[in-house]
Amino acid sequence: MESMESSDSESVACVRQAAEQFVAGVISRMEPERPDIIQAVAAWQALTGLGRAFRRKARRGQSRASFRTERLDEFWSHSWHGSQWKKICTAIYLNNSFCASLLATLGSLAMCLLVGFRVLPIPRFQQAPKKYPQDSCVCTVVGFFLYCFFLISWRPWQRIFLDILCIDQDDSERKTAALVSMGAFLKVSDSLLVLWDPSYTRRLWCVFEMAGFLHSRGANRPAKLTIRPTVLGPFFISLPIALSVVLLAIAFLPPIVMRHARVIFLPMALLAFVGFYVSVAALRGYYRSVKLLETELANFTVAESCCWCCNTLTDHTCEGKEVICDRQVVFRCIVMWFGTIESFEERVRTEVLDCLADQLSKNVFTYKQCAAASLPLFWYHMDRVVTRAVEGSRHSAIRELARGTAWAFGVLPVIFFIASTLAFLLRRQYCGCCSGVVMNCLILVIVVAAFVGLLELELLCWAVDIVENGNKLYDLLPGSCFFMCAMLSVAALVFACKRNLVIVAQLRRRDRK
Repeated sequence: MESMESSDSESVACVRQAAEQFVAGVISRMEPERPDIIQAVAAWQALTGLGRAFRRKARRGQSRASFRTERLDEFWSHSWHGSQWKKICTAIYLNNSFCASLLATLGSLAMCLLVGFRVLPIPRFQQAPKKYPQDSCVCTVVGFFLYCFFLISWRPWQRIFLDILCIDQDDSERKTAALVSMGAFLKVSDSLLVLWDPSYTRRLWCVFEMAGFLHSRGANRPAKLTIRPTVLGPFFISLPIALSVVLLAIAFLPPIVMRHARVIFLPMALLAFVGFYVSVAALRGYYRSVKLLETELANFTVAESCCWCCNTLTDHTCEGKEVICDRQVVFRCIVMWFGTIESFEERVRTEVLDCLADQLSKNVFTYKQCAAASLPLFWYHMDRVVTRAVEGSRHSAIRELARGTAWAFGVLPVIFFIASTLAFLLRRQYCGCCSGVVMNCLILVIVVAAFVGLLELELLCWAVDIVENGNKLYDLLPGSCFFMCAMLSVAALVFACKRNLVIVAQLRRRDRK
């Protein structure tokens, strides 16, 4: 009896191995099982409903809207075991933030013109005896509203692959055909977007997607691999929102406070401290996640990845039926593609890690991103410009335009750079429940001190003015223009130095190899 049971188990193992070998052979060819199996969706369909497709509960009963295609612009690779909302925020930021910022700014400028030409009045709660609020706030409100609206509702049309939308979840036959055609999806994709979280490199199918994409690129077709930690989205989305809220709060400060330049420092600093705490916490979390990602890629091994069948099934049987092992199928595919498992692991540790370092140094915290996050301050100064123009003070209106340009495109990008550097240096998570709060507050104190210092510098620049018979002729305009030129030059110098340091670091890394 024992010999019969042994022979039965051996035959079952042989059948399973043969099935695994067959499935691996089908997948490794990277050809679709059916002509119509390659499906895509528009990117907006994956983001609609605040990323409903990424949320387990919200996507139940969601109808498929995929369409047949021969090319995919982007393959979205992600782990279902990471934070859903961070992943959603990052996907929304990568696809919608640029258009949202641009359209919000155009809307703010349109409102500035409408109010400036008196088509619309300046909205105020009180006209006499003292105007409240002192300045128009319509440009800031409209800009903030349009930014939030288009960030959520903009419709990017690039063709993407997202597993839950492009694989038929109801038809088991088509689902199986799509799964064994996963290599074909990767082959026809122009780029691979990795929405990375700490669970990504521990999931077997995520590893498979990266392996298939790297294999599908030939010598004449370099791999366009984009890796973005999912902490990135919450940080860059929180910046303009927090800045808009702080500026709207400042706009409604009592007139007695607004009349004294130095008196307003304290409420502005306090509002900035409260408003940007979440952003600083997210920034430190981002740098911790980048460090973790670099460590995981540098020590990457396929053996540490997890799969559903090995973790949940006993002897790979489900309801009395044998189930082929995903791990063995993926391992066989990797061997067919790269020769050995070790060759693939080495490619991840070198090529993918270099790609990550290059992208995070060149494409994250660029001047363009920092200036886009500073746009609410430009909207705020548009309100001040239009108020001065309506009141008939031309020089004051031009001065506020110069100030808005200086602060939005000079001062704030430099401050964001300072905050980014401090968050990088203090990214470590210390023991104790209050240590994170202390580190966040320390960064905020330094940043707010730099902000107040630059306000004082602007007051010093205002001493540069043209005076005749004891009267200032241009209402502080020369000093504001001098401050604008100085801060734009400083911002250009800071980000140019950052770019050069990145190039030097990359050259040193290549020399070490």
